[in-house]
Amino acid sequence: MKEIVYTVKSRIGINPRFASQLKNLSQRFSCNITVSKGNNECSGKDLYGLIMLEARINETITIKAIGQDEDAAIDAIHNFLEKKT
Repeated sequence: MKEIVYTVKSRIGINPRFASQLKNLSQRFSCNITVSKGNNECSGKDLYGLIMLEARINETITIKAIGQDEDAAIDAIHNFLEKKT
């Protein structure tokens, strides 16, 4: 299992556009990707779930990848998040 913790930097939080881009990226990998905020968790491949996390500016989300290509998935997601800040 690989994991990263990300603090939302956007003043509008995780909006539908951001969630869609994260979902599309997550779908490129076969591993199981989960995104959580507090006690709420969803698949990184679930657009509605990502939006429903309602992550706002300065809130922290945790992204976990478990499976065969977890290293590549976490690296790609980390790069995506770095570009968004």
